[in-house]
Amino acid sequence: MLNLQKRIMACEKKKDEFVIQSKQNIYEKISNKNSILMSDKQKNHFKDITLEFIKDVNPDVNLGIENAKSITKNGITYRVNSKNKIIWKNNEENNGKWFLNFMGGKLKRLPEIHSATGVNMADFKYYPVKGKPYFLETKEIILEEGQYKAGKNNIVHKLEENPNQANVFLIDVTGGNLTDKEILERVHVVFYSKSTRNMKKTLIIKNREELFGIFTDI
Repeated sequence: MLNLQKRIMACEKKKDEFVIQSKQNIYEKISNKNSILMSDKQKNHFKDITLEFIKDVNPDVNLGIENAKSITKNGITYRVNSKNKIIWKNNEENNGKWFLNFMGGKLKRLPEIHSATGVNMADFKYYPVKGKPYFLETKEIILEEGQYKAGKNNIVHKLEENPNQANVFLIDVTGGNLTDKEILERVHVVFYSKSTRNMKKTLIIKNREELFGIFTDI
């Protein structure tokens, strides 16, 4: 009986190792694909950090999304109440769940802060399985009526809307009707544009239900 249990445990371990290696292979393919598609000009302004970013993820430890009761930003604590409300918009909840499915950890949904000082709060605060928590803002590309595909400045305009929300952005480009090359062109604008080039930022790009890539400044 003991030998049988050992064999079962050994099989489970091999299965877990196979799953981890399979995911690693997928992320390597993503990173290699983006490296090939990126032009020399683009590589001067941003880089693919997919493999580095996901090295410590543990999707098996998915603690879900919960509403925050309070949040501290820049040394000031804001409590959720009738003034500072949690308001779900567009596809934020689904994108949050998607994020946790491959990252693991926990997300806290943050309120919209109504303050005379004009506090721009991110959608979530992320608590990883390993590492320090950070603010996560989600953005979604939605075509306007009559548009065939998202314009080159679409993502940069999304980041300009509310500065200082976060340093990590989950950008869902599913609705943009874009090719891989066109997605990279729009990512490049974010890192090249005068209005956003000095923002410390990491972009996690989601296309449909797949991870397209993770990018940051040079």
